[in-house]
Amino acid sequence: MDRTGEPRSAGEVIHLLLARNRPFEARISGQPYLAFTLTRGISDPGDSYTLLAGQMSRLSATAYEMGQFYLLEKEFKNAITYLELASREPGATAETHNDLGVAYMESSIDSNQSKAIAEFRRALGAKPNFLPAVFNLAVLYERLDNNDQAENQWKQYLQLESDHSWKDEAKAKLERITH
Repeated sequence: MDRTGEPRSAGEVIHLLLARNRPFEARISGQPYLAFTLTRGISDPGDSYTLLAGQMSRLSATAYEMGQFYLLEKEFKNAITYLELASREPGATAETHNDLGVAYMESSIDSNQSKAIAEFRRALGAKPNFLPAVFNLAVLYERLDNNDQAENQWKQYLQLESDHSWKDEAKAKLERITH
């Protein structure tokens, strides 16, 4: 069997998943731009999910990588468990805090929304002007109907972002809340 096309690390699995689709509006660390398409209902990950979970274990994924994996598969409870563990490790990165914030935000549990804000702020504390965290704060403020803060975040994001695709999406979101 030819295995040259198989990922050699858990990070490669995450990269392949990120390149395949954008599972939600929020921005995961390291995510290339893909347009977000709202779908109805929960998609069933099927057999590929089980195979990929086994692949992640075989590749000795870190707590952060497992958290990202479960986040991309919309398994928010598992994502939060792993990402909380990763966030408590010495030297936890802005990426870890951002992705934990995304897991809290996308979990749709009201009590997790303030935790999401705190994690995005931790990400920004670790790496000022960290684009995914600025983007995600704007999305969350919009969802919480706090349009003034959302507008400020979108304006900050637009000053920082250089990728035209992400910037165009942010401009459209800002336009929607200001008109």
